[in-house]
Amino acid sequence: GAECGEGVRERNLTCVVEHRGLPDLSPLKPVEDKKCEDKMRKASGQELRIPCSVPCPGDCHLTDWSSWSSCQLTCLDGRSFETTGRQARSRAVVIQVMENQDHCPHQVFETRPCKGGKCHSYEWKTSGWRDNARSVWCQRSDGINVTGGCFLQNRPMTVRHCYPPCTKPFSYCTQSGVCGCERGYIEVMTTHGFLDYCTKTPGTDNKKADVKTSSGRLKPGSSQVQNFFGEWSLHPVGPDGRIKLWVYGVTAVGFLVIVFIIALSFMLWKNPKQNKSSSPPQKPLTLAYDGDVDISSSIQFTSWFVAARRVITELLEAHQHINQSTMAYAFKCLADDNSRYLKSFQLFLERSTEHQCMRDFIHGGLPDILASIGEGKPSLNILGVGSGAGEIDLEMLSQLQLKHPGVKVENEVVEPSEEMMHKYKALVSKTPNLEHVNFTWNRMTASEFENHWREKKLTKKMDFIHMIQMLYYVADPGATVSFFQSLLNKNGKLMIILVSDKSGWESLWKTYETQLCQSDISQCVTMSSIKTFLDAKGMKYKSYQLPSQLDITECFKEGHEKGELLLDFLTEVTDFSQSAPAGLKTGMLDFLRRPDCSTEVNGKVVFNNTLEALFLDA
Repeated sequence: GAECGEGVRERNLTCVVEHRGLPDLSPLKPVEDKKCEDKMRKASGQELRIPCSVPCPGDCHLTDWSSWSSCQLTCLDGRSFETTGRQARSRAVVIQVMENQDHCPHQVFETRPCKGGKCHSYEWKTSGWRDNARSVWCQRSDGINVTGGCFLQNRPMTVRHCYPPCTKPFSYCTQSGVCGCERGYIEVMTTHGFLDYCTKTPGTDNKKADVKTSSGRLKPGSSQVQNFFGEWSLHPVGPDGRIKLWVYGVTAVGFLVIVFIIALSFMLWKNPKQNKSSSPPQKPLTLAYDGDVDISSSIQFTSWFVAARRVITELLEAHQHINQSTMAYAFKCLADDNSRYLKSFQLFLERSTEHQCMRDFIHGGLPDILASIGEGKPSLNILGVGSGAGEIDLEMLSQLQLKHPGVKVENEVVEPSEEMMHKYKALVSKTPNLEHVNFTWNRMTASEFENHWREKKLTKKMDFIHMIQMLYYVADPGATVSFFQSLLNKNGKLMIILVSDKSGWESLWKTYETQLCQSDISQCVTMSSIKTFLDAKGMKYKSYQLPSQLDITECFKEGHEKGELLLDFLTEVTDFSQSAPAGLKTGMLDFLRRPDCSTEVNGKVVFNNTLEALFLDA
């Protein structure tokens, strides 16, 4: 038989003579089975054959499951806003040979829902770096070190590597995890902040030179003639959306000209009267005539004055209308300011339970859905649209591999942000168990990917497509959904995650859509819009609510930097606190406190950030 693997353990049952009261001086003597008939009959119910497993060299073997942990609630700053929690248990990995360590996971864990839990949190702890290596362990909020509970995808690296690798001459991986230059050389960086090359330290004549420079090329500047005409071109509205100073000057000059014309007209009408009054006395009829002239000139002056006032009023109203129109469109879309958007988005993730509610769904409801795709195919095609830094993508890939072990996965990533894609690649480089996953990187928007697909006339079909929180950044969400659904293979699934129509976003955007959503993209779309589109097309779908909260307390602290960042994210407007009119800002803050947007818990304002996951078939 085989020396390792799955097998059966057997044992024999024999009737022997028992010498009661006598020392056991000799082996027991077997006798006929019929003499032990009663005892044999009782023992026949015992298992004489049981399954067993002998590890083979190179295999990864797991211990038995640990006991279930205490019930843990999803918490925000030590407080919970839900009643259903989750329990976790884990299995440790027994590695048979040292050569196989890289192919075995560090641990395996699973979760299940529970009631009446405590508000525990789990986080990875690390020791200090020593020779680019450190220890990593999971710790519960009560200080107990545990196995399981911490998400594997967030596990800090134990061995530090630089990404991209330090392949430049005279470069090495520093303690901070970035490429640096050896002593005697200085770093020359690319425009993206990576090491371009190392150059010798300048001599004493060049000590004032900058240590770090950029190898990016400067954009060609405009000529003096272009600058001259650019400065004097008639653009009444500046780049900040405000009326330029010269417009007010022209308005003032126009007003003075009108006043001058009125005064001149009055003088012209006044002179005839003075000539008449200087002549010798006339008949009473002449006096009556002079009075008519006075009355006529007064009426004429009044008419001119009324006309002038009407003109001035119309000018002021037109100016006010222009100014109001300018203010309505003066907001800068947050999506156009990549740096501030990333800051506000990162703060949003820190203050919300969005990723946690997604992870709960990924480990709870999603695995059964993933099990239904593929039909036993040897490979699966996955497409992530707007994948960000990849944390959620890799969580889903992990569940996919559990449901389809050993299956090759072709994972295409569509992400327009270079910074996010860099983080995604770095995360992949330190995530274990991805040897069966091949990544294809597409740094482009969803619309650019669609155009690319159509231009190349590609026919590849996808088994699973996920679009998480990205339909805010397309011009036509319905058309985008239709296109990506057309890429599905038979039994394929399209998953869309957006803010729910039961969230505070729905109320906020319905009320302030005209004031805030002034861009060409559909940044104020919620799942209700997608459902309306699908219902009109007669398309069937399934949806799941993902409860989530966002702490927006800092938004109500005047001048608070993080509060202003959160307001930017809520309104999708860059520097909303500084650029919004006082009335709009006050109304917005009051609205955010309303029950259909937020609740107040222990002095904190908690915004309803509930998401919804919707699934479409091919």
